[in-house]
Amino acid sequence: MSRPRAIVVVTGSELVRGERTDLNGPFLAREALRVGFEPARIAVVGDSPAELERVLREALVPAGAQNGAGPRDRARSAARRARTGTRAPARAKPK
Repeated sequence: MSRPRAIVVVTGSELVRGERTDLNGPFLAREALRVGFEPARIAVVGDSPAELERVLREALVPAGAQNGAGPRDRARSAARRARTGTRAPARAKPK
């Protein structure tokens, strides 16, 4: 029986620009392997919601995907938009 595949998406413009080294992606891939997933890819994406949505669309399988992101994480809303093809309502900017 084959393992389910996992794609790790790491966000941060500082990673894309080379200002920081991604340590989270390899860590999460090892953890995915440890709990029974086969890491297939680590994607590093800047802070652009559109770019994050594009990468999540590419990564999603027909069965869907889970995200365990916290309430402030942009990945949650981008994953929802990628799955459903809808846009989240714009949030009001704090004054």
